[in-house]
Amino acid sequence: MSKTKSIVILAAVLLYGVMGLNWAQPVSADQKLVIAGSSVKGTWYRFAGGVASLVDKYIPSYSATAQPSPGSIKNLRDLRNGEIDIAMVLPDAAYECYNALPPFNKEKPFKELRAIFNTYSFPMHILVKEDSKIKSLKDIKGARIGAGPPGSTSMMVTKAILREAGITPDQVRFRYMSVSENASALADGNVDVSFILTGTLSAAVSQLMTMHKVRYVPIDPAVLKALNKKQPYFVPGVIKAGAYGKVKEDVPCLTMWGVLCTTTKLNEDFVYRLTKVVFERKAELVKILRLAEELNPDRGSHDLPVPLHPGALKYYKEIGVIK
Repeated sequence: MSKTKSIVILAAVLLYGVMGLNWAQPVSADQKLVIAGSSVKGTWYRFAGGVASLVDKYIPSYSATAQPSPGSIKNLRDLRNGEIDIAMVLPDAAYECYNALPPFNKEKPFKELRAIFNTYSFPMHILVKEDSKIKSLKDIKGARIGAGPPGSTSMMVTKAILREAGITPDQVRFRYMSVSENASALADGNVDVSFILTGTLSAAVSQLMTMHKVRYVPIDPAVLKALNKKQPYFVPGVIKAGAYGKVKEDVPCLTMWGVLCTTTKLNEDFVYRLTKVVFERKAELVKILRLAEELNPDRGSHDLPVPLHPGALKYYKEIGVIK
């Protein structure tokens, strides 16, 4: 072949490549995903970072980044708008968003929302001073109650528990505040009982238990059963003996589980691989966040507020936790 003809052929090859022929395309870069958690000081943000690291390490062709967030409502709206791909949310917010209930009642039902798994628990800590006359929920009538901020999940759960115990809002006095403010208010005697929805080993609860004489008020099993019947994501749970230094025996409580959610837009094969790697590499997450010890595929696949993503469902059927 002459030198001139070789140059002509090479020029043609380069031209076709520039015009976009498939055989001339470079290999595509990793698909980048965003996983929203909580504020940077929150456990959800650390958990989101741990999941992102598993994606980077074990799922080829994908990379992920954790993103801080104010919480569930913002995460759900960002999922809907396509600004993020995966998010940590509380179950009540997911259920309300899926069904267009307040605070999402001015939006369309988010029927594309899907669950991947329950993460770890958020027990409702009901705490009083050790010398308090409050021994059960029935004794709370007339008390000053420390609840979560207005419109928060913690406030909603507090009122649901009291309602099921036969106590109406006009029979108590609510003080709305953050977790740390609530614990301080009980310590300082500014409330009679604190309802604190937070993860086990909460720093605020731990400090309260260490520095002050406080104890738990248990929830009657009948109340727990009734709450669970009305809302499956209100799950009967236990704050185990030894969870905090002064807890000598198991305390029945109401528990909610954080949920890792996505949408129907996320690839089924990716969600399958993500679900598989999270449960099979759980030990790596535990090193980042001790609360990840609660991860369990059976627990993770049941009592969810919205339908499972088909990729996650495939994994649960594969290991036999869903038939």
